Amino acid sequence: MQDLTTNLADVKSQINEHVKHSYLFKYIKEPVIDEDKLLLFTSIFSDYDLPKSKAEQYIVTAMLVQIALDTHELVENGELDGEFHKSRQLTILAGTYYSGLYYKILSALEDVGMIRTLAEGIKEVNEHKISVYRKDSKRIDNLMESVKKIESALYERVLTHYNSDTILPFTANVLFYRRLLKERELFNNEEPSLLFEALGDLIFSKTHLNKSSMTVRSELLSVVDSYIDHARREISQELNQIPYMNNLLNKRIQEMIQFDQYKVKSYAEEG
Repeated sequence: MQDLTTNLADVKSQINEHVKHSYLFKYIKEPVIDEDKLLLFTSIFSDYDLPKSKAEQYIVTAMLVQIALDTHELVENGELDGEFHKSRQLTILAGTYYSGLYYKILSALEDVGMIRTLAEGIKEVNEHKISVYRKDSKRIDNLMESVKKIESALYERVLTHYNSDTILPFTANVLFYRRLLKERELFNNEEPSLLFEALGDLIFSKTHLNKSSMTVRSELLSVVDSYIDHARREISQELNQIPYMNNLLNKRIQEMIQFDQYKVKSYAEEG
């Protein structure tokens, strides 16, 4: 666990160095490094027989891609007019800048295979984002699968690149679970939620019900809760089937499940 903890700190420091940009940070927030996603990528690459420096470069580039995707999502979900116009344009520029950094690093390594792998992951994530934003899904399962792919496609491409398909379902479920809980919290706090908006249109598009009514809110929460519960059960089962999982990741997932179970229970009691 100590080695992995050290790697996490080293890689996080390298990522921060890469994303530093004094001009951009005058107008937009510094990107937040998702600790759980960093832990997942570090755990994945730590399992392969790679030199430490190369593994760290892979983790850094993968996280730069993730930060780029997350930054662009802030634009799509945020304010788009008036005084926010410059901030919006710079946020788009920042996302593109972060994305370009991964290509620069891997080009220096002449690693065409990993460049292609991450590029395919970006393409798949963006295809599913477009589908969700355009509300293309005709069934709830299709919508949820797109949300799951938005979170996990990048990781799935990396795992497939290294023939580690056995932990694909586990990784996808962990990331999907986190996204569902995030969207649920946004909805409960009456903040914009991409998932709940798309789900509401899908379920109630042919009715005249007010989407803010308690009946509609309860129905939407019930649907999302069922997917949260299913993902949680899948993760719990898969945890027992991965004997080589590092202790740090195992502990984090156990904490996540226990804490989020408490939060979901609290929301249900308040509702």
